Amino acid sequence: MKKNIQSVEHLYNFMRENIKYGFISSIDKKAYRRVEVNDDELYEKMLIESYYLQTPEELLKSKYGLCYDQVELERKWLLDKGYKVLTFFSTHHNHSFLIFKDKYNYYLFERTFPGYNGIYKTNSLEECLNIYKKIQFEKAKSDLKEIKIYPYEDVKFGINFNEYKKYGQKRKDEELLLKR
Repeated sequence: MKKNIQSVEHLYNFMRENIKYGFISSIDKKAYRRVEVNDDELYEKMLIESYYLQTPEELLKSKYGLCYDQVELERKWLLDKGYKVLTFFSTHHNHSFLIFKDKYNYYLFERTFPGYNGIYKTNSLEECLNIYKKIQFEKAKSDLKEIKIYPYEDVKFGINFNEYKKYGQKRKDEELLLKR
């Protein structure tokens, strides 16, 4: 991790300026972004067939990562600095996100949801989850009534897209329902 990143805000700004949303293909080791492929079906096919979860070090080198990769970079930096970190997987948009605690406050650290990127400060974990819920339902179709999220930790780097989704949902007994 870059040694000159000394605060959460610096981490966020570093990631915003240096890491693009996309993925590195396990097949050709090239970076792919939806906006550059310009074909949603092809992009999704490539994602499912060749995505792999990068280590934080690989992400810093490649500068391309999905929410999964970026959350792991955030987790590593925050844990190294002594913060309490919680990570969640949402079945809606297959999205991962991170919440951390600093002293008496909780923060939602969102780097990959367009239009809602930022660090959101709250007084409780419940308030952070409510912000996440609000963000997701604002963009969701009106028929979406609930979103399932699952806590997770200790991912295995190198796993593919479907393995990650399966891993993200493995703690079924801790499932949280966010209702509209």
